[in-house]
Amino acid sequence: MREAVLPGSLGAAITPLAAVNTVRERAGLDPLASVTIDDVMDEKFAEFGMEWGIRYRDMVRLQRYDELSYEGREFTEDKIFLPYPQARVDALPQLAGK
Repeated sequence: MREAVLPGSLGAAITPLAAVNTVRERAGLDPLASVTIDDVMDEKFAEFGMEWGIRYRDMVRLQRYDELSYEGREFTEDKIFLPYPQARVDALPQLAGK
């Protein structure tokens, strides 16, 4: 919700700042005076840090591939989709080459 209302969608029942501050208040944190998409992504990462895949999908959707690169491994757009696991390819030969 916080991210969805940030670009200025109309008819939202809550502002991005209010949405972020509602979550921060629940966590016992001080409110922010303003928010950007980076603030929203940081807050979301802090809230869902242990939920596998959420950060990955956010960074791919926002095309922030550099944030997915680590220890000399460079993540690029052509690596968004992972290959089928070899066990699945072996069990389903029609997947070979896909």
